[in-house]
Amino acid sequence: MADLAALKSAARAAIVMPAVFALADRVIAQPQTSIFAAFGSFAMLVLVEFGGPWRSRLLAYVSLACVGAAFITLGTLCSRNAWLGASAMAAIGFATLFSGVIGGYFAAGATGALLTFVLPVTIPAPNSAIPDRLEGWGLATGAGICAVMLLWPPRRHADQHRKAAGALRVVADLLDADRKRSAELARLAREAVDDLGRRFLGTQHRPTGPTGPTAALASLPDELDWLLSFIAPSAELPGLELADAEDTEAMAAAAAVLRASAERLEGRDARPDLARLDAARDAVAFQASRALRL
Repeated sequence: MADLAALKSAARAAIVMPAVFALADRVIAQPQTSIFAAFGSFAMLVLVEFGGPWRSRLLAYVSLACVGAAFITLGTLCSRNAWLGASAMAAIGFATLFSGVIGGYFAAGATGALLTFVLPVTIPAPNSAIPDRLEGWGLATGAGICAVMLLWPPRRHADQHRKAAGALRVVADLLDADRKRSAELARLAREAVDDLGRRFLGTQHRPTGPTGPTAALASLPDELDWLLSFIAPSAELPGLELADAEDTEAMAAAAAVLRASAERLEGRDARPDLARLDAARDAVAFQASRALRL
């Protein structure tokens, strides 16, 4: 699925970018417009991909178009003075990259936004070139937004959700398993979690947090790997020993939360019982502190 999604993304860029450049070069026939149409298409179709609901995605792409127009104007104004351009680049670069702490959409769009400043500031041009440059950027963003929203919209997150749900269920089965089945289920759980991590790493645009749920999805392989380090038996480290009823209840509560989370990833209206998990955790902590005092 990941390979097919990457092929669709590459095909979309291969179709739209030459068409936009040909339109700018042959029909409009303005060099500045052609340059910014070509590189603008590259920024929108290759450097940036926003996830989430279609309204949020559309707003993010439109916002990037507006930011790019402002950066092109500012970059052109600074392009004829090397010191001014370098100073502006330092300020714009720092502000753009640092804005990623505000939210994932800012982080996802930072690379494309920076290109819209780097390109005009490194190509000296008079202020009269600003309309031609903005025309090329507008052509690129118009075609790019239509392409990313309508031409093979990304469905990678749905595939990732299914894989993540499968990994959650296998780990939940391991939490509920008896000692006779734990070794085999530990192997299956380790394979599922490792495969999930490889898929995320091999994705062209990994889920890196445009929204809170996407950030949680991105951290899931690491969190499951951490959980397996406690519950999965291995040659180096023994499996987690259940000494009391509190430990058994904590494992059962964790398994129930994982299964409910898997159902939510698959689109069902399941609600993880976090209150039960918190109560089980507190009971285990109380039992452990009591044992230390004895």
